[in-house]
Amino acid sequence: MPGMGRTQEIALLQQASQPQQHPQKKYQQINDNMHKSMDIKFTGDADKDFLAAMIPHHQGAVEMAEVVLQHGKNPKIRQLAQEIITMQKKEIAEMKQLLKDSK
Repeated sequence: MPGMGRTQEIALLQQASQPQQHPQKKYQQINDNMHKSMDIKFTGDADKDFLAAMIPHHQGAVEMAEVVLQHGKNPKIRQLAQEIITMQKKEIAEMKQLLKDSK
């Protein structure tokens, strides 16, 4: 595949060979996992609790946006999904660092 590295080609071929899961089922799994991960033990520290709950919330948004990129057809929604992935990943990294620095 022109313009791709060998690792990217292999990953795409492996993904293509796996049976595709219905988007509704993927969304449900992502949503369930996100809510389980957000069910944190609150510490009473508003800053730490906020970060601990928001990290999985943002990760859920990233995973849902990835489903759109796999299955969505509307170009505007696909573009929005890509923007969400980019921004949420940046925010996740920032929140993880803030959480680490607050210990």
